[in-house]
Amino acid sequence: MIKKLQSTDAYKQILKEEQTYGLRKVNQIRYLFIFLFSIPIYANSLTDHGSILPNLIAISAYTLVTILHTWVIYKGCDLHKSISSYIAIFIDYVILTSLCYYYWQREYPENFAFIVKNPLLLYYMYPIALSALEFKFKPLIFSIVLAISAYLCMVWIGLTVDMPIAKTWKEYVTGDGMLISDIQSKPLLFITAGGAMLFAIYRVRVLLQKTGDLESKKALLARYFSPSVVNELTENDSAESGDVLKSNRKYAVILFSDIRKFTNLSENMDPQELANFLAEYRTNMLDCIFSEGGTLDKFVGDAVMAVFGIPTSRGENEENHAAVRSARKMLNRLNEMNINRKSKGLEPIHIGIGLHAGIVFSGNIESAGQMEYTVIGDAVNVASRLESLTKEKSVDILISEEVASHLDSSYNLLELGSTEIRGKSQKVKIFSLGE
Repeated sequence: MIKKLQSTDAYKQILKEEQTYGLRKVNQIRYLFIFLFSIPIYANSLTDHGSILPNLIAISAYTLVTILHTWVIYKGCDLHKSISSYIAIFIDYVILTSLCYYYWQREYPENFAFIVKNPLLLYYMYPIALSALEFKFKPLIFSIVLAISAYLCMVWIGLTVDMPIAKTWKEYVTGDGMLISDIQSKPLLFITAGGAMLFAIYRVRVLLQKTGDLESKKALLARYFSPSVVNELTENDSAESGDVLKSNRKYAVILFSDIRKFTNLSENMDPQELANFLAEYRTNMLDCIFSEGGTLDKFVGDAVMAVFGIPTSRGENEENHAAVRSARKMLNRLNEMNINRKSKGLEPIHIGIGLHAGIVFSGNIESAGQMEYTVIGDAVNVASRLESLTKEKSVDILISEEVASHLDSSYNLLELGSTEIRGKSQKVKIFSLGE
């Protein structure tokens, strides 16, 4: 009845869509930064003519990379998109580091601490933040590693060229020297901020997978269980809810129905007409079953097998009443369908319904590598046999003595004697159920 849930593909598809969306948003933000950075560059050029060329080269290189990145995002394959992202991140750090080097050579070439203390290094956070929006771990880790590596290389170069060292925080803040104890501050910033982003991506992806699993499970369960049962199975975190689909033996009411003379009926339909008819018929019958809290076990052509009391039970008495009410609703709905069919000049259809109750085995049964949740047992065989007898007895609904014993005098029951059931040593007393 229920195949083994497989939401992995759905999760991967949703994740891929989110990553593509994030990649495009990153690209759009890059264009926004081009505009925002162009304003201070232009303003600085009015007072500092020497900065025009390096700033223009930097913004032009950044714009070129962004345009190429845009083309790859919308035209390239997944591999090219991934490679393009790494290249864009790398070039971002090259541009930022090159600007720091340029201004050091221009402003204070005799003191390498000018680079190590330069606030431009805080812009290393920019590629890290953009990488996080791609919703991927590797580009973000790549960006964090590049930021830390570039900074530590600068510190190492500074120490090898006798960079001035400050002894106190005052000298460090107000002077030219670098404070050794503060060397770890920027790497810690990159690691902390980047790590928080990594954890956020992880949590969102876990939530996305759980949500995808839940929705996939709901969609699959909704094909077989009533909405109330689906909600109970997916929203209740109790141990009982978690074990409800495990193999066990339970009391249940089995309902079998079948369209009479379906073979003759189907021979007069073309394939599409037959498919449309079965879809309409099954939808109507399923609605009657679900409205009373029943569970669809299977469709076999025009035959319907439903179960009441599995996977959850409301008590033997209520499940028997629910099954009988469902059977009556199925006949009433069929009458409505027949009125519509007659208005179209189509032949009316008739069904037989058999009901029996007893202990059945319910659980997941593996077949050909797939899991199917179903019920088997003597009660299933009896219900199937009763449905077959409806045509012979010229009645619409036949119920066993077990089901009848739970009904009161308000039900129009007519005893039809006892019948032999293959596999049972004793005859089964049967009743017809009137309006």
